[in-house]
This record gives sequence, structure tokens and C-alpha cells, in this order.
Amino acid sequence: MTTQESGLAERRVQAVAVSLVAVLIVLVAQIIMLGLVGLGQAEANGTKVGLVPDVGGVDDMSFNWSAYQGLLRAEDELGVVGTVYTPTSSSEYEAKLQECIDEPNDLCIAVGFTMADATLTKANANSGTDFAIVDFSWDTYPSNLRGMVFASDEAGYLAGTLAGMMAVSDTIGAVGGMAIPSVQAFVDAYQQAAECINPDVTVLISYTGTFANPDLGAQAAQDMMAQNADVIFGVGGLTGHGAILTATQSGAWGIGVDTDQWIGLFLSGTVSGSDKLLTSAMKRIDNAVFDTISDVVSDTFTSGTILYDLAADGVGLAPFHESDPSVPLSVRRMLESVERGIINGNIDVNGPCSTNVGLVIQEDSLDPANFSWLSYQGLLRAEDELGIVGTVYTSTGTSDYEPNLQQCVTDTSVLCVSVGFLTADAISNTAAANPNTDFAIVDISWETYPDNLRGMVFASDEAGYLAGTLAGMMTVSDVIGAVSGMPIPPVDNYIDAYKHAAQCINPDVTVLISYTGTFTDPDVGAEMAQEMIAADADLIFGVGGRAGNGAILTATQSGVWGIGVDMDQWVTLFMSGTVSGSENLLTSAMKRADNAVFDTISDVVSDTFTSGTVSYDLAVDGVGLAPFHEADPYVSQRVRGALQRVTKGIIWGIIDPLTDVCPTYEFVPLAIKRYTP
Repeated sequence: MTTQESGLAERRVQAVAVSLVAVLIVLVAQIIMLGLVGLGQAEANGTKVGLVPDVGGVDDMSFNWSAYQGLLRAEDELGVVGTVYTPTSSSEYEAKLQECIDEPNDLCIAVGFTMADATLTKANANSGTDFAIVDFSWDTYPSNLRGMVFASDEAGYLAGTLAGMMAVSDTIGAVGGMAIPSVQAFVDAYQQAAECINPDVTVLISYTGTFANPDLGAQAAQDMMAQNADVIFGVGGLTGHGAILTATQSGAWGIGVDTDQWIGLFLSGTVSGSDKLLTSAMKRIDNAVFDTISDVVSDTFTSGTILYDLAADGVGLAPFHESDPSVPLSVRRMLESVERGIINGNIDVNGPCSTNVGLVIQEDSLDPANFSWLSYQGLLRAEDELGIVGTVYTSTGTSDYEPNLQQCVTDTSVLCVSVGFLTADAISNTAAANPNTDFAIVDISWETYPDNLRGMVFASDEAGYLAGTLAGMMTVSDVIGAVSGMPIPPVDNYIDAYKHAAQCINPDVTVLISYTGTFTDPDVGAEMAQEMIAADADLIFGVGGRAGNGAILTATQSGVWGIGVDMDQWVTLFMSGTVSGSENLLTSAMKRADNAVFDTISDVVSDTFTSGTVSYDLAVDGVGLAPFHEADPYVSQRVRGALQRVTKGIIWGIIDPLTDVCPTYEFVPLAIKRYTP
């Protein structure tokens, strides 16, 4: 390399180095600027919040701690600057509130009803500062003061439901501090819920008259356990703590209050008895504090009383923590149902007991693809329109059916509904053993019934006839198919009517029928569909549970039409059009189990329930075709008109879907073939 080349290379290296340094300087500057912007945003917010906890400070793992968590969240998410002003005694309340004002802070939050007088005094004297207080309210307010109160009765009701179901001795207790409204709200709702969910329960209640004596709480708990109480709810500050610790450390269940006491009282499981704390009936003070700060930041702060309830995540039950393995699935289901009932107004926590209805399904979960899904929609509609509280009992196998039905009875349900013919023996046995509860089953009937059992069956032949009419008019190849599960009467009715209708509407059609012998194997259904497509079928009706689903998916994803069964399978099987092939699903021949379940619940609620077989047909909207959805543009007005006339003909009795005689077109003017002028 020449001297000139060497110098040139050296200058290039220097240039690259300079460039890299420049880039690094720019990057560092950008990082610094971003940090400054972040600081600027926090300062630009300019909102300062002071928290005045009660004596004991924010490390009490109770009321003060929970309020502090709300302030910390606001610092993190809203960019406010928070300061804590902790009094050492009640005589310092006004002084600490004045410190909060003088700082100055935009909002001063007092924690606890004991600061009510001091807070109101300071709010009246300092109109330029906003104030809020946890767990207290007034009838009238200055414009800068908010009272945050909690629907403790709703949390107490959940706690009572849990206690009533977990009690083995049918005796439970509640140890209260002073008999003031906020404590009584917890205790009264606790008692009401326990007695509603367990009519045999005895609820022992003791008000100690103090919040500060754990020994009194311990003694009250011991007295209750001596009377066989095996669940005790402690609602009394330090007094309640004594009751809970004594109960749990003696082997009974305990339920805490206000905050998650597994964290606070039992120090996250490090204190003896933590494994026997079921839960805590919580006031979500953290959420209330955060929401109030958020209102100040967004300039939407209003004075007056703000109620934090279940719907606003203002109250609720704490996690089960160590007791989680001991809480049965049936209890969890009921708690979910009760919570939903409180939120939607179907449960009055201070009123009469709710009307409970149970739905026992064959599957291990609620899934839109399951046969039980439509029955569940009927249960939800009854909650909305009739005010009942519904609970679903899932099953992992046939052995679960009878225990689930019995649990439905135990849960004070006025009606227990099971779904599917596989539950027939279980519901028959349970109905016979529980004559004071009404029962109903979807999709099966008997020749004779006890007085408390109803069989809900569907005119599947009518739905099948409509499906066959549609298939016979939509086929281009004049070959259609039906893939079935097992040859049982409901399936046979679908298939026979489908074939009959197709041949009546299109005499040239060939109908291929295959029974797979199973309702559970989609691969078998898919194979049958492939064979039919190979034989020129351009439309396939799947009538066989998961086996039928396999046939429908294979057909539609292969570009031929499919017709579903039982439910609107565009919603369930094709997940509202998100599964491949949905555009080729013409419709579904539906059994309106939702309507049947709703009607039966309505009969029980109105005291008009009757036993025996109730048939749901076209005339009562018990069967029918689902919407065409994505296939809608391909269904001509002639086809729609034919379906309308066939529907009327069935309802009027002119068409019998299961006879070999085609309808008299003098009365039902149908276009017999798709190509007829």
C-alpha cells in the first residue's frame, strides 16, 4: 500500500469514528429529551394529592394501606404527586388536613369515618381545595367535598352465600364490633344470603360493642364454635381480628372484612390459621381513591356521595388463597351466579330470596359449539326478563349428571333443567327423589311422568322438511347428502323429512344418506362428506353432533353448500364467520331450545308448570331455519317464497313432513323445480 493509500484509509477510519460519535451524541440527547419530556408531562399535570390516613398509617395492611394503594396507582398511571400526612392521634386530624391544604394540594383525602367532622370543617373553610373521605357520607355537602361509601351489604351477601354453602354443621357466625349501620349492613346481608342458600342454616350473631378489643372477639368466636359454628365472619376491626384468628387457628373457617385479610391480618400466609381463611368481604378503597383522583385530574370532580358497588368493582370477595382447593366448583358457580344477580338487579340483598334455576349440561364448559349453548341462551333471557338467578353445572362425564342435578336441588333451585337425552336416567332418578323441586329435560320424552318432570321435545321433522326444501332447490348437480350420527328418533326425523322434502320439491334429486354410528368423531363425518362430494353431491346436511360438524366443515371448505343442525351453526361452529367455509353454510335446521327453556322457566315462575311432554314446533317458534348469513345473496326470492309457503303449509296441517305424499300444490303453490318458469 502506498503512503497516499495509507493516509486515505486512515482518514476514512477517522471519518467513520467521528460519525459514530455523532450518532451516539444524538441518541443520548434524544434519551435525555425523552426523560425531560416525561418529567415535563408529570409537572404539566400539576395535580398534587394528599392522603391523610387514620392513626396507624399506611402500613396497617387494612383501610389505610388500601387507600394508599389507590394513591400509588394514581402516581403511576396519572402522573400525580402524592404525599401522606399521618396523624399520631385523633387530635391531629385537623392539623394534618391543614398541612395537606397548605402544601398546597389539589385534593385532600381523609381515610375513615372518624375524620368526618375534621374533613367537613376544612372543606367548608377552604373552597379552593377538593376533599374526599373514605367510608362516610352526609345528607348535604359543600361543592368541594365527596363522600366515598361502599355497598358493604353486597359484599356481605356474597360472604353469606359462601358461608351457607361451606358450613358442614349448618351453623355459622358473625362477630361484629359496634352495631352501627356500616357493620349491620355487612352482617344483615350475610345472614340473609346464608339463609337463602341454605334454609337449614343457623346464623349466630354477636355485637361486642367495641372495635378495639381482640380478646372480646376471640371469646365471641369461641362461644359460637361451642355451638358448632364452623364458619365465622369477623366484622369489627381489631375485635373482628380476634374472632377470625381464634376461628381459623381452632380449625373453623374464617371470613375477613374490608380488605384482603390473608395479606393484612395473616401477613400473606405467614401467620398461623391462614390456611383456614376462606376469603374477605372487601371494600375496594383502592379503586375509590384512584377514581376520585382521576376525576380531579380530568376536571370532572363532583361533590356528594359516590357509592362503590359490585357493578363498579367497589366491593367483592378477595381470592381464596390457601383455601382455594377446598372450595368446590358448585360453590364457585353459585357465587358467580349470585354476583351476576346482584349486578343485574335480580337479587335484592336486603329483600326476599331470589328465584334460582339450574341448568345441567353434558359438556365440561360452556362453548358456543356445544348443543347446550342454545339452552343457556334461554337461561340468560330468563335472567333478563323474568328476574331469576341461573346457575350452570358443567359435567366431565355421565357420572356427573346425577350429582349435578342433586346439587341444583341443594342450591334451592325451583327448577333444574338438564340438556340432552344422555341425562335422561339421571334426571328421572333425581326428580323422583325430590318431589318438591321441578325438573325439565331438553330433547327427550317419556310415556309417563312424575308430577314434577317435563320433557321438552322438538318437531325436528318440520325443521328437516324446510332444510330439504331448501336443499332440493339450491342443488345444481341434483345430488345432495345427509351425514348423520346414530339412528335415533330425533335424527331419523330430521333425515326422513329432509329427504322427503327434497324429492317433493325436486323429483330429479338423489339424496345420499349415511349414518356414522357416532356423535363424537368429526373425522368419520368428514370422510362421509368427502365420499358424497366424490359422488357429485353439492350440498350436505350434517346431523350428527361432532361427526356432523366434521361433515359440514369438510363440505363448506371444499366449496359445496352445507346445512347445520340444532343451533345456528354459523354462530357456533363457524364462530360468526371467522372459521373457513362460513360463506358456504346455507343455514341450520334449528331446535329452539332457548325458547323451550325460557318458556318452562316462565311457567315455573308464574306457577303454571305442568309435567309431561311439551312439543315445540313451527307454530310456537320451537323449530325453524337460521338466517342465511353470508349465503344470503345466493338465495333467490323464489326459494324464499317457497320456504314461506312450506312453513305455512306445515303450520296449517296441509304438509305432513313424515308422509310419503307430496303436498297438494293446489293449496300450496310451490315451484316444483328451481328451473321452472
